[in-house]
Amino acid sequence: MIVSTIIALSMTALGAAEQQRAADLAGPTLLDQLAGHWTMTGMLGGKRITHDVDAEWVLKHEYLRFHEVSGDKDKTGTPAYEAIVFISWDTKANEYRCL
Repeated sequence: MIVSTIIALSMTALGAAEQQRAADLAGPTLLDQLAGHWTMTGMLGGKRITHDVDAEWVLKHEYLRFHEVSGDKDKTGTPAYEAIVFISWDTKANEYRCL
């Protein structure tokens, strides 16, 4: 769910030419493009969100680990949302896998 949200938010921000380029990069190449530190912004559940995302290759470059932290805080001052997601590319099935 979070991976599709990340990719959907990323794709929404792109123009038609950039969307085609991203589609052409599907698979491990697209994951390489997502590696690094970036800020995800957009609408989620009708609310404007800003999340910091750190994505790095782990486990012998088999999985891209996303660590996502919301900029919003709860009453105790901790992030309102935090997730760690692992994404890989299954070449046999020609699809992404998410843990």
